[in-house]
Amino acid sequence: MNPAKPIHGIPLGPFLLHRVIGRGGMGVVWEGRHAEQQIPVAIKVLTAIGTSDPVFRSCFHNEVAAASTLDHPVIVQVFDQGTISELVELETDGSLVAGSPYLAMELASGGTLRQARGRLEWAQIWRVLLRLLEGLAHAHARGVVHRDLKPSNVLLSQRTGGLKLTDFGLAAATEEDDALSGQVLGTPDYMAPEQIQANYRDVGPWTDLYAIGCMATALSTGKPPFHGRSIQETMEAHLSEVPKDFNHVCDVPVGFDDWLRQMLEKSHHRRFQRAADAAWALKKLVTEENPNPRVTFSPEQLQPDGRSSASGNPLDSRTPRIETANFTQTNVLEAGFRPGDRGSQELAPLPQIAEDLLIARRPTVPPVPQEHSAGRNQTRRPPLLGTGLGIFGLRFLPIVGRTAEQKHLWASFRNSVEKGCAQAVHITGGVGTGKTRLAAWLGGRAHETGAATLLSASFSESESSPFAKMINRELRCENLKREDCYSRVLRFMKIHGWDSEPDARALTELLGPFPDEPEDAHWVQFESDSERHTLLLRFLQVLCRIRPIVLLLDD
Repeated sequence: MNPAKPIHGIPLGPFLLHRVIGRGGMGVVWEGRHAEQQIPVAIKVLTAIGTSDPVFRSCFHNEVAAASTLDHPVIVQVFDQGTISELVELETDGSLVAGSPYLAMELASGGTLRQARGRLEWAQIWRVLLRLLEGLAHAHARGVVHRDLKPSNVLLSQRTGGLKLTDFGLAAATEEDDALSGQVLGTPDYMAPEQIQANYRDVGPWTDLYAIGCMATALSTGKPPFHGRSIQETMEAHLSEVPKDFNHVCDVPVGFDDWLRQMLEKSHHRRFQRAADAAWALKKLVTEENPNPRVTFSPEQLQPDGRSSASGNPLDSRTPRIETANFTQTNVLEAGFRPGDRGSQELAPLPQIAEDLLIARRPTVPPVPQEHSAGRNQTRRPPLLGTGLGIFGLRFLPIVGRTAEQKHLWASFRNSVEKGCAQAVHITGGVGTGKTRLAAWLGGRAHETGAATLLSASFSESESSPFAKMINRELRCENLKREDCYSRVLRFMKIHGWDSEPDARALTELLGPFPDEPEDAHWVQFESDSERHTLLLRFLQVLCRIRPIVLLLDD
């Protein structure tokens, strides 16, 4: 390559490529700059080998799709995607092949968190963990599970001094992705048991929290829990061994080891279920006026700073209307359905959940924040000129000019939680006024703070039972055969103290039809919608034992 070319830059769309700053067998990362605004960027490009490998193509697609939907100061910002042109292939003497995909993103040039393992004070570790959990809560509320968290995937920004979570290549990878089906994906030192077992249906926010537990161990002791073994031995240890002692290199508060052990539970049911749950428990270990300050990274210390509240724009004539109705607690939530007993819909009260299952399944839910906004400094750059078309339709679009409605919805939600009773909020308005966006915002924000579980059913879809699709998503039963679906339903019910095989068969029937079985194959015959709805009420009642529910009924 001509040595003068990197000085002036190789044109790639609105960017100029300068020099290679990272290289792997399947991809390469270039440092570049936006040609007009002179803002530095990092450009990840698949090599010819990477482009021809279906696994790496799939991971690249996942990273684009996942990272583009997120908008948080802790998560690296994506600017655009595209493909290498023939001119760039010529200018790089063939090191970048025409047609190879690239991803342009925020440049964080301060190294990675890996260099900080075993070198930080407790206060720094605490703030780093809280900051990462805040970013993960944002991602999880939008359906993105990272699945490859490790210190080398946490970048340090010289510009802001903050942390930047990157490399979402395994995010949302599922068994339905043919290229990734059945493969063990992740980094062995930081992999949760359900990843090692390649069971994507059991992967969720708790999977990332296991990795955070491994990262926290590495930060406080210098190495992850089972480091120094062969890959096979490491994975077997994640499945069966419990860390006995943590040899911390700094003084940690009483309770931190217990927090680590819950993060590292083998059964995902016994871990913290939300990033907000883990953050809330971590905050309670330390008394500080500002419990979750913004993190900055320097050779000496991670520094906190203040937080600010967001404000909205004035309302306009296209504002949707919100009506709220309160409900007192009634006997309707005590109703149930037992197949074969259609003359009566009475069902005995739910039994108490076994004490050993209460540990993680009924966590101390974080309090509902007073304000509806995230209350964080928005340090991310605006979109660069001439970029964004490659991720159009994926990029996060904030709600603008709906502050009054957001406050109204949040106040209704807080009131419902504090009073412990249901509340119905009816959002009406013309097409395009943002009714669904407002409702989804409320559910997402409630999920992000750990205050509620979001369930949604759309009645505009062609499915005969939107509620069945909703429960299928929640229990991860989509596309399963009947017997496999029944096994997952029965496990869910037993974990939640709903130990009834007839009810499990009825709920399984509700989730059909199932692949590869005749249309007349039924375990239970429902006589009316009332019976289905009674079973749905019982399902919601059981879920409410963990935390409140935001039930979004669209159209």
